[in-house]
Amino acid sequence: MKPAIIILSLTRFVLLTIGCFLVGSAYLSGQTYSFRKYTVEDGLPENRVMSIWEDSHGFLWLSSKNGLSRFDGTDITTYRIQDGLPDLYVRSIREDTSR
Repeated sequence: MKPAIIILSLTRFVLLTIGCFLVGSAYLSGQTYSFRKYTVEDGLPENRVMSIWEDSHGFLWLSSKNGLSRFDGTDITTYRIQDGLPDLYVRSIREDTSR
């Protein structure tokens, strides 16, 4: 390629990238988001979460060093050894799709 063609291609790429960014920003700026902080007082086994998984039913599962929690959008249910966990320290979560 000749230098003029390379510069034209680069300019087109930069302009396209900036255009996509501006259009995306305009779209996202019209949305509002609501955030809420959940802690031990809300039912989490501890304030540090190791991993998060959303299952096929829409529940959020949160693992920690002190158990496994399920969040249904309103309530947090925590599972520990007495509930059947082999260990309190849950490092990661995956859904069993064979069930």
